[in-house]
Amino acid sequence: MTISHYIGASKKLSKKVIWKIDRVLFSGYFQNARNKALEQKRLEEERFRIEHPEEYYDKYSVAARHCFPVVGNQLYSVRDLILSQFVSGVYKGYDITVRLLAIEQYYGKNSIGYSLYRKMQFPTGFDWIPRYSKLIASYEQNGFEDDNPIEVDDHLTLMDGAHRLALALYHNDEIVPARIYKNDRERPYDYNWFWQMNFSADEISLIHNRTVELFNQCKYDYVGVIWSPAYHLRDEIINAINSYLHSSYNPPIQQCDCKVVKYEDVTLDKLDFFGFLRAMYYTDVMTEEGVQWKLKSMVDSMPDGCEQYPVRIFYIETLNPEIDRNVKNNTAKSMLIAKIKNVIRSRYKNRINKYEYDNIMHISDNYIQSKFCDLAVNIDKDVSDLFVQLNKQYDYVIAKAFGRQSIDFPYYYYYYYSDVDIVVRPSDVQKVSETAEKWLNEKYGGKYEEWLRVERRLDDEEQVEIQVSLRGWRFFLVHVQTLAHFSMNNGITDEFLSHRELAENKPIYILPPIYDMLIRAADLVFKPHKDWHRRYIAKHIDEFDEQLAEKSFSNNPDFLQNVKQIISEIQSSK
Repeated sequence: MTISHYIGASKKLSKKVIWKIDRVLFSGYFQNARNKALEQKRLEEERFRIEHPEEYYDKYSVAARHCFPVVGNQLYSVRDLILSQFVSGVYKGYDITVRLLAIEQYYGKNSIGYSLYRKMQFPTGFDWIPRYSKLIASYEQNGFEDDNPIEVDDHLTLMDGAHRLALALYHNDEIVPARIYKNDRERPYDYNWFWQMNFSADEISLIHNRTVELFNQCKYDYVGVIWSPAYHLRDEIINAINSYLHSSYNPPIQQCDCKVVKYEDVTLDKLDFFGFLRAMYYTDVMTEEGVQWKLKSMVDSMPDGCEQYPVRIFYIETLNPEIDRNVKNNTAKSMLIAKIKNVIRSRYKNRINKYEYDNIMHISDNYIQSKFCDLAVNIDKDVSDLFVQLNKQYDYVIAKAFGRQSIDFPYYYYYYYSDVDIVVRPSDVQKVSETAEKWLNEKYGGKYEEWLRVERRLDDEEQVEIQVSLRGWRFFLVHVQTLAHFSMNNGITDEFLSHRELAENKPIYILPPIYDMLIRAADLVFKPHKDWHRRYIAKHIDEFDEQLAEKSFSNNPDFLQNVKQIISEIQSSK
């Protein structure tokens, strides 16, 4: 009988009873055999550790991590992962600085990084420098390998990947993948750990000063918006943020944990406000239903008949944002910013007309959100040179421009989440779209690397869509199309183009209302909710030409009847 047979035969009994039976009936034979086996295993592991310390460390560290369940996988900014090593106000990531100093010596930027690194790694029992040098060379050639993510615990405390995180920091990589484990890990690498490891005062001072430099490198401003319903409280809210104190601190009253470093007041119309709000919440935990609810709550909280939506955009600076994991979606979250938002909501909700949650203020939670919002606010929206270039080469018109695009378009500004419809001959669809795509790539593509992308969404004989997206969110779209896209007869294109005219003081060609209203009416057949088209048609209804409509939709009699029905309804309502 073996130990396993013995245990298997007795598995319904408690361990205490099993070992008592062993002592009484077998004189402790099985317990002695078990102890010998455990001791043999321990000796083999110790011998393996001495003879193969590097392999032993890998085996031990992997086993230690993988015994915990995985919560999820997420992209994090390098900055947030550095700052998340603050635990209860104490920084536990000084080892990342030492690893960075070793990288800098590899590249000839200092002469002390290796010695500090060896001293820090002494307890592992082997020299990491050759292995780290291979990793540095591999990272330089291949970059961060996504199939080998940083590993963190429930609160974004590092479990494995400090070397790769230091390399990402050195190479100015912004975002890296991470795997989250259900675990709370206590990192040892605080200020006192280095004292206990016999680092000298000068060495600790050097590490500390370099860490302070890293904080300044990783620090970023959080982007906030005081929404229109609370705009009348904007100065009070800014002052309240500037006087906010962390509950666990007791500094002089003039010292704050954060401050508003700049702000700007912007007035948007309703259509642009809707796009702006979508942009501010795109990287947040927000469904489409949530966006619609928020838009409605904003409108309901505004004074009756209000057509303008003023907002204050502001930037908050803080030394320690208290980064933790957002349990709703595993993203990084500043707990300090969360506390500020709760304080402001509690303080001012009774002074808001029809208050709903979050219609006072929004602030970004982390670096990815902050940079997204900052780019959304400050991206260059002047696309006038695109049309100057098109004017030199092609016949085109911009359809449906007025009422759905900024009055400043194409100079300075286009609406958030908007598109521009360019109508051309079928033979020019590809040529015009290629020119537009090239121009947009020169303006946006590569400028912000992985943040902004220019890509074709649709591509066929009748239409091409070229989208500028900010981390997947449609920021602006150029739609090159023929009249057939509006169920019209392409044979009438030359007549439409022959009546085009330059917009006043703008380098864009538009259609007179007699033509543009037909395109808008066709659009309403598919999308009847677009009230701005109805308003435009109502304004120019006296210019409606039934013969032109019949000629334009001669290839589609049923659709023509739908267009006439829309025109008739607008005439009757007027």
